[in-house]
Amino acid sequence: MKLRTTVTIFVLLAALAGCKFGRLTETQQFSISEPFTRLVVISQVGDITISGGAGVEVTAEKFADACLRSRARRYLDQIEVTYEVDNNTCTITVHHPDTIVNTAYGGANLTITGIQGLPLDIDLGVGAIHCASMNGGTITNDVGEITVETATGDIQLEAGAGSVSVEDYTGDNFSLRAGVGTAGIHISGSGALDGSIKTEAGAINCEISQDRSTSAQLKTGVGDISITGITDFTKSGFISIEASFELGAADGTLTMDIGTGEIAVNVF
Repeated sequence: MKLRTTVTIFVLLAALAGCKFGRLTETQQFSISEPFTRLVVISQVGDITISGGAGVEVTAEKFADACLRSRARRYLDQIEVTYEVDNNTCTITVHHPDTIVNTAYGGANLTITGIQGLPLDIDLGVGAIHCASMNGGTITNDVGEITVETATGDIQLEAGAGSVSVEDYTGDNFSLRAGVGTAGIHISGSGALDGSIKTEAGAINCEISQDRSTSAQLKTGVGDISITGITDFTKSGFISIEASFELGAADGTLTMDIGTGEIAVNVF
């Protein structure tokens, strides 16, 4: 269902390519005073930015494009952003029209402040996702990048077409997936680590602390592998390359797999 929705969005964008756009925008703002320990965000189109701060505030910059302003207005009037707090989980949802408006396209750019160190579950169709922090959770994005500044806990990040990046990870179990794009992560801290990084085409960049304990297995379909910071590793192959190394007592398992592209690992 999500794939079909994304395909529909691209068809609408193609139809609008020859139009003189009539863009309309509208801002919706609200505060969330109820306490919660997990945040869920569901949206089809638009950027999502999550950051810290005092008090939970949501700003939704709603937009609609169409060949005719009347159609853009009709679409925009049906975009609504709601939230619900239930069982310690806050769910923010961007609602789109129930029926497709011909040659109209729209969504909402969400800015959510007051969120820090919580589990996050984000499901987006098209747009960019930027999170200042997360403590466990799952983020999926059909088209667009995913960037997380700091993360811990068990996390899963997946982008169909777009880059996935974690600037500092201190947890012990993670999964990064990118269909087409770069997957990058900086792993600090110490102790056992289980992780998996996989892309179909693009690049994998991994920086990992020597204080971690893991057994790493790396593989490319077409592309090279470079490992810096250590000399005790194995590497074999010509077009398809395989490599492996161990850190500490090798208590965990770390895999990196790319179809077409290069893997670069730096142990610091």
